[in-house]
Amino acid sequence: MIQRAKWPVLLALAAILILAGGLRAWHITSTGLTVDELGSLEVAAGRGQLHLRLPRSVWIDPAPAVTRFEGAAPIWRIAPMMGSDVHPPLYFISLRVWEDLFGDSDAAIRLMSALFGVIGVALVFDIGRILGTPAIGIWAALLMAVAQPQIISSQDARPYTLALAFILAANDAVVRIDQLGLNPRRAIVLAIALAGACLTHYFVLPTIAAMSLYLLWRLRGKDRLRITLILAAVGIFVLAIWGPSLWEQRKNFADPWMYWFNDDAPNHVTATFRRFAELPLHFLADFRDPWAFISGILFLFPFLLLRRRPQFLLLGLWLVGTPAMVGALDLLRGTNQLDWIKYMIFSAPAAYLLFPLIVSDLRPILRHGLPATALLAAILALPTSYNHGEPLWTRVTKALAQHRKSGDPIILAGSTWGRWYTGALYMGIERFSPPIDGPVALLDAPATPQFASSLRGRRVWLVMSWTNQSPTDLLPGAGVHLVEGFPFVAMLYELHGPPALPTSMPAATLPIEQKSRE
Repeated sequence: MIQRAKWPVLLALAAILILAGGLRAWHITSTGLTVDELGSLEVAAGRGQLHLRLPRSVWIDPAPAVTRFEGAAPIWRIAPMMGSDVHPPLYFISLRVWEDLFGDSDAAIRLMSALFGVIGVALVFDIGRILGTPAIGIWAALLMAVAQPQIISSQDARPYTLALAFILAANDAVVRIDQLGLNPRRAIVLAIALAGACLTHYFVLPTIAAMSLYLLWRLRGKDRLRITLILAAVGIFVLAIWGPSLWEQRKNFADPWMYWFNDDAPNHVTATFRRFAELPLHFLADFRDPWAFISGILFLFPFLLLRRRPQFLLLGLWLVGTPAMVGALDLLRGTNQLDWIKYMIFSAPAAYLLFPLIVSDLRPILRHGLPATALLAAILALPTSYNHGEPLWTRVTKALAQHRKSGDPIILAGSTWGRWYTGALYMGIERFSPPIDGPVALLDAPATPQFASSLRGRRVWLVMSWTNQSPTDLLPGAGVHLVEGFPFVAMLYELHGPPALPTSMPAATLPIEQKSRE
């Protein structure tokens, strides 16, 4: 029998939701947008990954808009332009609608993630209430409200909190179907939530598999047949509207940018299993303790307690799902994605529910001891949830504006970080600068002789990635003066080409489709 939440519990939940909202709004713009967030703006503007398609070693004038909302393509162009991406389209379409309503300031676009983060807290309370008691729901909501990964994801203009909200809504429908039976309303909520999750992030698939297996195990007769048809209908719907684009994206999952996740640990297999075991603690905060792997025992508890409560199977599969998939990929590819907690976040609510549930049958002092200890650990880590550093993109653009004269050419160079980072530099400069009033060029490799000749007699500004490579390797013969460095982001140089000014500068020829969009 599901316990109804009484007024004191509802007031406590309201206070937790206010706390969750405050923690997610606090210092939400303390740092400039990350490269990934700039990519969100670019895709939401219907430009796809334009920063990768911009021509190299030629002058582009005027500099095209990439992340700016002005001149954005129609909303229906977002999905067709995502062939070079590795995400489904729903988050970016939602972000575009949000921008139409509230603008595209840093705070505005991050607040959408914060809103879905708070919705997730409310949903995890309801799941805990249905699986156990309102007290368990309150504990789970408190843990999710203050957990460091949840706060950081809620201040990130990326798909994670939207996908997590869909996953929680689907799980809420699952536990209601399990306890109260299948009816049209619950079936519709489940179908919408599952489709929404699939169209927001691919890493939700293990959690969806967990919910599906659990329902097929628990239901009998006609209800099992109906839920099978619902799951099949959701799969057919998602593949019908997104399958061709997913097939086009398949090549991107093995793209060279994956080097970012290469594992340098001496023993990759041992390191991978250790990262996996540390996850339950890392769902609360980023504790780098030698004994953190002991928290991995939480992965075992749901399966050991199945005889006491069959709902533990759902939580166990949910908790293990995404980490197991990512861990297997890490072992196969030699990567360390398990270290990136944002990719594991879809399994985190299962941990917040298990902390109070596995001790729910003990005496009160013990029943509340484990979740209270977990809550204290998360609270102690709260200050580091906002340790984002300075808004370095803004510092780079301010330095450029301070030294550069109107019309001076700008060169952006990704150097050894490759083509993607050259485009990332362009996104950062274009986002945080006034409209660029001069030619821009992008270099991934040493300049061609034709391009190098265009520097003769000119004063040029070079924004180069933070590497050990010298700018003279890219631009032989140019006089170079370091103006300022911005750690781990870029270096700003002033260039003076050799004398003998050429009669013209090589101009870019943008693809026809790009000209029409700009």
